[in-house]
Amino acid sequence: MRPQQTTDDGSGFLKRRRQRIQASGIRAIGPAVIRPEPARPDGVARIRRSRAETAAEREHRDTVTQELKDIDRHAAWIEERLAALGPASGSGRVSYEVQELRSELSQLGALRTEVGADMAAAPIPDDRTRAIIRMRTKDMSEQDWRAAEQARAEGDHRRARMCRHDALRARQLAERELGIRTTSLRGYA
Repeated sequence: MRPQQTTDDGSGFLKRRRQRIQASGIRAIGPAVIRPEPARPDGVARIRRSRAETAAEREHRDTVTQELKDIDRHAAWIEERLAALGPASGSGRVSYEVQELRSELSQLGALRTEVGADMAAAPIPDDRTRAIIRMRTKDMSEQDWRAAEQARAEGDHRRARMCRHDALRARQLAERELGIRTTSLRGYA
């Protein structure tokens, strides 16, 4: 091994060496080990990906917040309905509809807790999957609300309660259908 040349021999050795080092991106000369920098994704792709993640997080937060508002609005409707029906009939017995509304009101408290816990869950990153869940949630919710109104008109208050409960948790049911939500869902009380 030849000793390293440190003096200029008149041919511009040190100048060429310094230029070669600067061109190669080396910052230090000596025994230090210089590791190549890890490959970074293209700046535009990285920005788009971070914006997409931000959009997914924002959509998830907005969805859960809207579900909580819907649950609160429905609980207020139940309380109004209970007030309109009165505490009991003339014989002192509580009607079947009042029993189901009270049961539904307690279910809404548990559902609100579950939906509130979804706020901390990670959003679904895939745009296609989110779109499928949105469509399925909308379809299920509309179908369940129509079924609840029909059951209420028929006097089947238990089925109406179950349909309203399913309409309020349609997103959870859609996620369960697609295999995204692996935890079990609470059943009916």
